[in-house]
Amino acid sequence: MKKRPRLSIALIELGTNSVKLLIAGISTGPDYEILHLSRVTTRLGAGLEKNNRIDPMNLTKTIETIGAFQKVIANYTCNKTFVFSTHVL
Repeated sequence: MKKRPRLSIALIELGTNSVKLLIAGISTGPDYEILHLSRVTTRLGAGLEKNNRIDPMNLTKTIETIGAFQKVIANYTCNKTFVFSTHVL
């Protein structure tokens, strides 16, 4: 029996303090393989509760990180990309 071609998916989590990227290869059934995992500290939520604003420098760092992650995702030719956030947004 032939295996189905493996799919690759990318997950980006925008957190209060970091942005994470996970790329997984998925085959048939419940099996998956982590192909890439990285984390960059951006401190997007630093001072948010006190000032009710996102710091522009931290926002820029977060946007740059997402851009860098896009290049990694392209190298893995992911079939789908999902982005989600935690409390900060």
